[in-house]
Amino acid sequence: MIPDQDFSELQLLINTELPLSMGEAVTQTNWLTRLGERINEMIIHDFNGLVTILYRFDVDEKRIRNNLRVGDHDSGRLIAQMIVDRLLEKIKTRRQYRRDDLIDENEKW
Repeated sequence: MIPDQDFSELQLLINTELPLSMGEAVTQTNWLTRLGERINEMIIHDFNGLVTILYRFDVDEKRIRNNLRVGDHDSGRLIAQMIVDRLLEKIKTRRQYRRDDLIDENEKW
């Protein structure tokens, strides 16, 4: 389960590149399911667009290939989870190295 603050930030990041239409109340589970469905649509209809998005999100191509080779699975859901994992890493890193909280208001530019 993703903390609410991280989930909100994650949704914003992903919606900039992959807008998801959600007809129901958004839960993490149905949102991730919809993201996987959207990626499956892109695999079929806009693979180059998907590759561009994966590049922008900095998802490791080798990891994707390795994970797709293993077993029987839903490719869209697997790639969706890899995107989520990568963006959560970025969110965590940004928070860890954010120094604005430590700087006095009078010292900020």
